[in-house]
Amino acid sequence: MDSPFLLGLGLALVAILARRRL
Repeated sequence: MDSPFLLGLGLALVAILARRRL
């Protein structure tokens, strides 16, 4: 499971969560 698409999606989710936490 080494897909750039999934990686980008995960990164976006993490960024959104981090922004919501701040």
